[in-house]
Amino acid sequence: DILQTLQSCWEKGACAAIATIIDKQGSTYRGTGAKSVILPDGTIIGTLSGGCVEGDIYEHAKRVIETGIPQMKEYDFYGSGDLLWG
Repeated sequence: DILQTLQSCWEKGACAAIATIIDKQGSTYRGTGAKSVILPDGTIIGTLSGGCVEGDIYEHAKRVIETGIPQMKEYDFYGSGDLLWG
């Protein structure tokens, strides 16, 4: 699905962002190298977190699509103060 989506964007001259897990520690939903394609309309092809941070990833992807400037974000799920978000 990811490759087909990217090819479709390329053929249409449409923008999209690619989110990739570049490193991880401990147990995570997806491993290093997992990818999602995010379209400007909010469509996300592929999951990185099982849903818990996809909304945040979309917000950052929107900014990347608008500016063309890549971003790197870190999510920490180890924090003791907030068991859900870390």
